[in-house]
Amino acid sequence: MKLKSFFLKFLILNFSFLILTGCGYKPMSHYAGKIVNGKVYVDMKINLEYSSHSMFAKETLIKELYKGLDVVIVSKPKLANVIFHTSLKVKEKSISKDTQGYVSVYKEEVSILITYLDLRKKNHNVTVSSYAFFTVDSDSSVTKENKDKAINIAISKALTDIFSKMAINSFK
Repeated sequence: MKLKSFFLKFLILNFSFLILTGCGYKPMSHYAGKIVNGKVYVDMKINLEYSSHSMFAKETLIKELYKGLDVVIVSKPKLANVIFHTSLKVKEKSISKDTQGYVSVYKEEVSILITYLDLRKKNHNVTVSSYAFFTVDSDSSVTKENKDKAINIAISKALTDIFSKMAINSFK
């Protein structure tokens, strides 16, 4: 009886180990890291209407690159192996109106275009986009704080897709 339970546990343990290690899963950052590593410079084309958001997008991109690819961020383009040129576009749409006809819900749509030359000297264009909603109280106008928070949330959500888009480009 002990031999059967030991044998059963042994089979289950080995089968589990084979499934978990044999599937060949690698995160998207692994593939993106093959074409972007070493020293990286991030250049952001500042959108004057959304200048603070452009800087937030640049900082968030730098954090994602550093965290996901473990690259060294440099302050001058001539020191970098890979240079990212980025630009931010923001669109605002009204989504819902209240009973008096005033807009009560807005949608902030963010699109970030990223162009980079990889280690193989191949040029890539990646666009990541996302959106976030914000509401306006019935007794107030559009508050800049709510709008800014929605734009920053959309930027953060958009940049979480950067490695999957870069990984897809690595296969081309």
